[in-house]
Amino acid sequence: MAHLPPFPAGPMDPEETALAKKPRRAADCNPSSSSSSSSSAAEIDLISRLPDCLLSTIYPHLTTREAAKTALLSSRWRRLWTTSPLHLDDDSLWSRSIQPRGRPRGSRMWTRDEDWRCRVISRILRSHAGPVRLFRLAHTRFHGREPLAHSWFQTLAQKCVLQIDLLFPSLYDAQDVPASLLACDSLQTLRLSHCRLPDTAKTPVDITLTRLTELTLSGARLTEHDFCGLLSGCTALRSLSVIYNNSYLPRIHVRSRSLRSLTLSGSGAEELFIEDAPNLARLLMGWVSSKMWLKVVSAPKLEMLGYLHLLVQRLELGKSVFRMSQRIADISLSTLLFTLKTLAVEVKIHDYEEVKMFIHLLRCFPCLETLHIRCVCWNEPNPIVWTYLEQLNSVDCVDRHLKIVKFKNYQGGNSELEFAKFLITKARVLNVMKFQCGTSCCKRWVRAQRSLLCLQNRASLDAQFVFVKDRRCSWEFNEDASNLSFADPFDSCR
Repeated sequence: MAHLPPFPAGPMDPEETALAKKPRRAADCNPSSSSSSSSSAAEIDLISRLPDCLLSTIYPHLTTREAAKTALLSSRWRRLWTTSPLHLDDDSLWSRSIQPRGRPRGSRMWTRDEDWRCRVISRILRSHAGPVRLFRLAHTRFHGREPLAHSWFQTLAQKCVLQIDLLFPSLYDAQDVPASLLACDSLQTLRLSHCRLPDTAKTPVDITLTRLTELTLSGARLTEHDFCGLLSGCTALRSLSVIYNNSYLPRIHVRSRSLRSLTLSGSGAEELFIEDAPNLARLLMGWVSSKMWLKVVSAPKLEMLGYLHLLVQRLELGKSVFRMSQRIADISLSTLLFTLKTLAVEVKIHDYEEVKMFIHLLRCFPCLETLHIRCVCWNEPNPIVWTYLEQLNSVDCVDRHLKIVKFKNYQGGNSELEFAKFLITKARVLNVMKFQCGTSCCKRWVRAQRSLLCLQNRASLDAQFVFVKDRRCSWEFNEDASNLSFADPFDSCR
């Protein structure tokens, strides 16, 4: 939300007065006399009796129109507005005299609306003397207004802005981001959607985002050179999300000593190399290309990995290599990752080659505790697969450490049942096995499934088996997966 500044004493544009049109009550105009002029206790203005320190905490939570009204009707609130932290969101800036919200817009009307909004934004930034906590744009384009946008970000840098969100919809052309944005050294969170970053190869840009901890690039246009330069300039970065960058970043090479979480989703990248990430704890991937080459060279603190699709062209974890060539698994197991605790994988459990690769992948993580499995299966089990599983020797993580297993989009087919029974009879310290069902999950069906799973043969007598209905279970991970406070971003059942 945004807070409008006090309107000047001079004449106002009719477009701007639309923000504050509302019948005034006497109690609103003169809070101190409201109790004496009204016999009703409901008319007493208790809010204005609060001390300034409390009113300053209320102001950032007001909507644009509420903030404008308080600034117009109370000189005390107007004074507080100038020093309270500013939340400016253009989604709250609409002029009813130009175009009511929710109605179709012609190109001329759209231009008038944007021009009005730009004037209001400039006025807010010019009038507000306090710090800026949030600056968010989704409807105000930069095209043809590059100098104005440049001045906005210069002002935001001076006001120590903490968070900038440029979340333009895909129906817009990519918006060119001014270079001054990359000089906001107070910035802690930056989210860019359908933006084009400056080409630093043609025009060098000094990137000084030294306090930035969270960066999200959604459909952003930037080159590999710009991406590497951006990472090198974000020396405190903890969370990085690259989303829907289908063809703009074919190769992603990550070198960051501060990065703790990397999310890659909806990407057509053919290479993802983690070359130097000594503090990386989470590597989250969803809807990635089957042609991807994933290579983890140095991530000694990696604790969480997935979703892994076993059809990826090549997977390298240290010196261990997993490769699927002509539907034949080529596996070289040389490195064990003892730090990994959570793994999410998609596997065709009726396919012998994929199951074999999956088992070797489990051997690569001997201390694994939580396993998410999204099964893609035929209803009929493959006898070759189950003969292979029955003849398996010990798998360290399954025998000694695996505590939680979650099946996503579970349908109760024969292949899923047999695979679950394999884990049930092997996992000695299993605490919970959860079946997230996208279809019906009635009591009768659950009773039948529990019988078919042969739970009396379980290796862990303390294990619990839970069936839940969750239509979101087809999602690969939670929409806020980059939030490090989430213990398990793959769990959509909350």
